[in-house]
Amino acid sequence: MGWLDSIASDPAVQSYFRATSLDEDTRISYLKGIYDICRFYGLSPSELVEWFRRMSEEEVVEAFRRWLVGRKDELSPKTLWTRLGGVRCFLIGCGVRSIKRLQAEISDAFRRVVGSPKPVLRRDYISREEIGRLLKAAGLREKALITV
Repeated sequence: MGWLDSIASDPAVQSYFRATSLDEDTRISYLKGIYDICRFYGLSPSELVEWFRRMSEEEVVEAFRRWLVGRKDELSPKTLWTRLGGVRCFLIGCGVRSIKRLQAEISDAFRRVVGSPKPVLRRDYISREEIGRLLKAAGLREKALITV
């Protein structure tokens, strides 16, 4: 992943990760969010941090709203919610104080733009037994589709 290395090597990202004790999956999730918003705005992570530091509170909320509007058709609500959380944590960890004060407003902007993210529940997953029953009842073509 070339993009992962380029984002992870940024001084702001390195400093943030050194100061936190996140597991590897969480780091990758945060990097995806950081990469996404940086690509959207055409900034490096360090530039993004400095840009947000110079903003008024209204501008911060508007910047998040624009990003959400621009990405909502390409990402699922749950994915976008996860990326938003990673970006917020990164910016807070890099000293953008207004983000912490504005978390409720940023979340409200998310709900207005994207809707409420639905939690994935255990009942939403299909069990191995259910997959087995589907495969037994399916024809050859359906078996191929199910296994893919």
